[in-house]
Amino acid sequence: MFSSQSTEVSLNAPCRALEAVRADKVENRFIVGSCSVHQPNHLHVVRFHSEVNELGVDATIPHETGPVNVICSSPDDASMVLTAAEESSSAVLWKIPRTIMEQSEGLQYDPEEDDAIDAASSVTMEQVLSLDHEGGSSLVDIVWRDTSYEESTTSPRDILTLDRTGKLTQWDISEGAAEAVRSVEGPGNQNRASAPPRVVWDPHANGDALAVTRGTSVHILDWRVDTSIP
Repeated sequence: MFSSQSTEVSLNAPCRALEAVRADKVENRFIVGSCSVHQPNHLHVVRFHSEVNELGVDATIPHETGPVNVICSSPDDASMVLTAAEESSSAVLWKIPRTIMEQSEGLQYDPEEDDAIDAASSVTMEQVLSLDHEGGSSLVDIVWRDTSYEESTTSPRDILTLDRTGKLTQWDISEGAAEAVRSVEGPGNQNRASAPPRVVWDPHANGDALAVTRGTSVHILDWRVDTSIP
């Protein structure tokens, strides 16, 4: 239960990307990615401790591919997370040690001790695979399909990547490798001053329908008939 009182924790670095650990049904846990251009970047595993109304940092893990622009967590495995670095056209699937993601007791970070964040940086994560989005434009959104809304007994293995031009690619990682199974072209290069596009999966359409933003518009795309985003 969240308190009506606010709480915060300083990560001592600029941060742009934030994601809830969706597969964790017990703890209020989040992953935050730093985006510094002057120092190494990290994924911070942050947990809200409702019993003391405190945010704590369970781990600070080096993010070797650069400033974090996008984070997407697995809907069924708390240890699996996708990230895309700033100005990168690739998404990387990482495996965070389960010993970190299964912690359930005690604050791992003392808000009075800033050095505690640095001490946790010895933790590393495994790079599982890479989703290399064709086209060369930087990724602005990643969506991992959550099949809990569907009549399915399989684990969610479908992922969407969206770049700044609006190009969408769907990936299948069920065989332990990233396979691009279908894609649609966007409307072309967008002005970098404009808001980047975003995408969400329709949870009731068995993976065939998406909603995509472009500028001031929202488009519904049906994989079965659409070959481009207008």
